[in-house]
Amino acid sequence: MNKDLLLEKLKVYRDGPMIPMHMPGHKRNSDLVAKYDYLNFLPSTCDITEVEGFDDLHNPEDTLKDAMDFAAKLWGSDSTHFMVNGSSGGLLSAIYAATKPHDKVIMARNCHKAVYHGVQMCHLNPIFILPEQDDETKLYGSINLDKLDKLIEENPDTKLIIITSPTYEGMVSDIKAISTMAHNRNIPLLVDEAHGSHFGFTEEFPDRAIKCGADLVVNSVHKTLPSLTQTGLLHRKGNLISEEKLREGIDIYETSSPSYLLLASIDGCVKLMCEAGNELLKRWSEILDCFYDKTKDLKNLKVFDGRKEKFIFKQDISKIVVFVKNEKITGSMLTDILRNEYNIETELSAPYYVLALTALGDTENTINALADALIEIDRTLDKYPVEGKNSVLKKYTLPDIVYPIYDAIYREKEFVKLENAVGRISGDFAWAYPPGVPLIAPGERLSEEIINILKAYINSGLHLKSTGHRLPEEIVVLQDN
Repeated sequence: MNKDLLLEKLKVYRDGPMIPMHMPGHKRNSDLVAKYDYLNFLPSTCDITEVEGFDDLHNPEDTLKDAMDFAAKLWGSDSTHFMVNGSSGGLLSAIYAATKPHDKVIMARNCHKAVYHGVQMCHLNPIFILPEQDDETKLYGSINLDKLDKLIEENPDTKLIIITSPTYEGMVSDIKAISTMAHNRNIPLLVDEAHGSHFGFTEEFPDRAIKCGADLVVNSVHKTLPSLTQTGLLHRKGNLISEEKLREGIDIYETSSPSYLLLASIDGCVKLMCEAGNELLKRWSEILDCFYDKTKDLKNLKVFDGRKEKFIFKQDISKIVVFVKNEKITGSMLTDILRNEYNIETELSAPYYVLALTALGDTENTINALADALIEIDRTLDKYPVEGKNSVLKKYTLPDIVYPIYDAIYREKEFVKLENAVGRISGDFAWAYPPGVPLIAPGERLSEEIINILKAYINSGLHLKSTGHRLPEEIVVLQDN
């Protein structure tokens, strides 16, 4: 028998000492699960299909319709749909509902790869906007309103605007201003708010995008709230998006055999937020405030506090970003130190920083454990090897688009060594996962700058992924004509 049977590995991880600074948002918090016991009642004995009395997700008329109507009322949307294909399914459905083939869309370059796949499958022509980027940390911030306004003026035939807010690292854009800007031109706004399902319940966290005027919003309730992995919400508001077209998209992109265990965890999570959300969110924010105060004087590491930064509109403080100021170690090395020496598993490592994702399931003990570990690492950093020095990562600039993605993917391709790819046209998506944001897309020219950025990620110990599955050695390019 395979000794690495998945179930056995899950049991070992469950029973081990590891503190989860990563999703899902329930954080396997046994006290939380026991108090709000909907997650306790989801064993295989409750795993059913569409049997009499349990409604049909693709044609809801009873239990599921009531549950989704309740969620819509709580979030403030005109309609809300339960998603069991994660936010990816919601994004694909939303893009399908808002566009026609060959439409022009303005999208933030730091969108998740699911957005790129939606652009690909719907045969759209993207116009990219780079969010503000910090010179020192290379961290993406908020969408610059002046740049977006100019881009819309230059592309008056734009049919949809797509942005990510909050970003993976918690940077929030001014959704109210962006939605006003879009609606003045009769353009709908889609916001990937996957990491902001906790927004809008209390003043301690930013307002939710649907309240700020967005037409379509996608939330992953499993990322920061207590729901099972793969669960999400898709919200619609206003008259710019047809409800019928949205449901048509959901019929295409959401599984025809939805898990009622996942649906029940969404429903339970929604009811929890209605009954106790304010109380739980206030407790969470108080613990986070203590964390930021406790770690504000680190010398070699730096906990990012974006509330004082000019390149972002607002920050979601639940995303803890720890920068490596001392060049002796990389983000991936800090991740390894936290895992191997302090039993803390983080969400993401980048060349210059580590992301610890906190959530509603965290406690004072778990967040304090992270603070104590960072303070000790900061004090003892000299004991770690010098050879982990980071490669210099330059600011990202947009590559030249030679062919639309939907065109490039059907052209003849070949593999070349990464160092020999300068000047060639990419046939690959390439990204670090998480967060799953493409650095290059099919049809874009691989400049020397882009190749150097890919190499810098690789040299920093990160695992780049690509649709060709051969990075870091080779990358797919289009064959020369």
